Amino acid sequence: CHGEAFIPMAEGWVRLMQQTESLRQNAPLDITVGSVDSLNVSILSAVCQQMLQLQPAMNLRICTNQSAQLYKLADTREIDLGLVSYQASLPHITVLPVFEQKMCVIRNKAESTDSVTSPADLPADKEIRLNWGRSYLEWHDNWWNPDIHPHVITDSMILLSQFLQTPGCWAVVPAIDHVDRLAPDLEICDFGPDNPPNRPLYLIMPDYIRPNRQSCVSLFLDTLEQFVQASAELVWNYRKA
Repeated sequence: CHGEAFIPMAEGWVRLMQQTESLRQNAPLDITVGSVDSLNVSILSAVCQQMLQLQPAMNLRICTNQSAQLYKLADTREIDLGLVSYQASLPHITVLPVFEQKMCVIRNKAESTDSVTSPADLPADKEIRLNWGRSYLEWHDNWWNPDIHPHVITDSMILLSQFLQTPGCWAVVPAIDHVDRLAPDLEICDFGPDNPPNRPLYLIMPDYIRPNRQSCVSLFLDTLEQFVQASAELVWNYRKA
């Protein structure tokens, strides 16, 4: 009869569903993280190393790019999450404030006896500039004529640190936890209430994250939170749903 003929077919579907579930459960932990360059050395490397200690078998890919490109990669699901420097409104992408970096002014004091007590004491044409976002630009243009060209503009923290080796040059950088790591010719300028404002960072994620990657995304966020909470120079803003 037709009912008996259907039994082998139904059993085949059951076996297929069981195999599919087994593959899903045994799927390798997999995640692709995107980030702006300025977070790579100070934050992302430490967070990812800690993740790999917890899950050595994880397949981890790191994509460094500018924020605009990271939004595109999130839109095409080429990254599972990204850390970007500005907030945009795009369909199918969740954007949330995740943490802030405290910022400071650092200068090469070699061959200089001038005291620096205010941002206005720093020459605008000796700045090594990296774009830290809208709040930074507002602070910057309040102290210096925006028509004065800086000494160097770069989007690389490595290049910024190299150019800071020039006497008299200065830059706004993320605050440094341990001052003793500074080269002898470098100093942090403390301007009190006139210090640069915090730099906000944002978390971006596609609205749909593949099931075998959801646990990795949660692990990344938990590890990032622990790292940020342990630092006096970072402020955690993300609120989990």
